[in-house]
Amino acid sequence: MKLTAKKIYRVMCSTLAAATLGFTLWQPVADACTRILWNTNKLAVVVGRSMDWPESTEPMLTVFPRGMKRDGGLLGSNVVVKENPARWTSKYGSLVTTSYGAGAMDGLNKKGLGMHLLFLTATDFGPRDRSKLGVHAGLWGQYLLDNAATVKEALELAKGIQPIMAKI
Repeated sequence: MKLTAKKIYRVMCSTLAAATLGFTLWQPVADACTRILWNTNKLAVVVGRSMDWPESTEPMLTVFPRGMKRDGGLLGSNVVVKENPARWTSKYGSLVTTSYGAGAMDGLNKKGLGMHLLFLTATDFGPRDRSKLGVHAGLWGQYLLDNAATVKEALELAKGIQPIMAKI
């Protein structure tokens, strides 16, 4: 099959139209986010997502410079992780979209690493593994943006942390 720009354009437009129709007709039943991934079309990987939230999450674009001191055990001034919280100083600056001013939902760091979180209130990260650094669920993506330049580095760093759902 010969791939031409016209064929790729048609597939992308069809995908966008189908996703738009699906998001318009679909009614969410849970406080969660949705991601659609199409990777079998032999042209391109197509991803779409929504926040599916019943209210505004008060999104704000925020620039974080490198050198910021962080505490992954805090959600605002509330302690979420009491034992072995992740504490770090950011190696890379980033541009993120925050949610409720507390967590990064989407972002890109200076090295080009991107991060996009989905959220489900019923998520269970398993029993607390105190050998891993604890990071509240809204900050684990920021932890990776702050400390990793590549996907390979981020995957390696992710092995050493455990997201913790805030119970306040």
